[in-house]
Amino acid sequence: MVKGLLINLPYSINNGEIMIYKQGFDAIILTNFGFRTTFNYDSRVSVTIPSTYAGAVGGLCGDFNGDPGNDLIMKNGMTTTDATVFGKSWKMKDVRGCSEEDKGDCSDRASVESRQRESKGECGILLDKDGPFRECHAKINPQGSFKDCVYDYCFYKGRQDAICKVISSYSAACQDAGATVYAWRSAKLCSE
Repeated sequence: MVKGLLINLPYSINNGEIMIYKQGFDAIILTNFGFRTTFNYDSRVSVTIPSTYAGAVGGLCGDFNGDPGNDLIMKNGMTTTDATVFGKSWKMKDVRGCSEEDKGDCSDRASVESRQRESKGECGILLDKDGPFRECHAKINPQGSFKDCVYDYCFYKGRQDAICKVISSYSAACQDAGATVYAWRSAKLCSE
């Protein structure tokens, strides 16, 4: 929607200052100064900005200063270690019919994480040093995706559709970073 009107892609604003188009399964928003947002119409959003913005931005994507340890700075300038609190601090407004699901606390999360770390399947496939993502580990640390996978595994009681989205997103990020990803889908894991 642009100014309340449904548009078809591709679409250009101000002679190419902003271009919106589809590439493969993704929607792309690209500006003439190098800002790029990719959305797969499901669960993965990727934002890329030029290095000239390093340390000059803030928000949900961090401050882009090369130190991931200080990326959870809330809108009020305070730092948190709780990703949910961080995310909620940047929420702009409530939208009717659109709300986040509060599942509370997963009491078994520590044991789920421990089991998954030992596994070479499900979430454990992300960490497997000999697994399909082995060549990506040096480019993109799998720990964040692994923790996201464990979180979803715990709250969605092992439902594959939930964890497959996380694994698929890590796979796409690896490929975007130029890493080789070997076959990871199987009849037992994320067959679709």
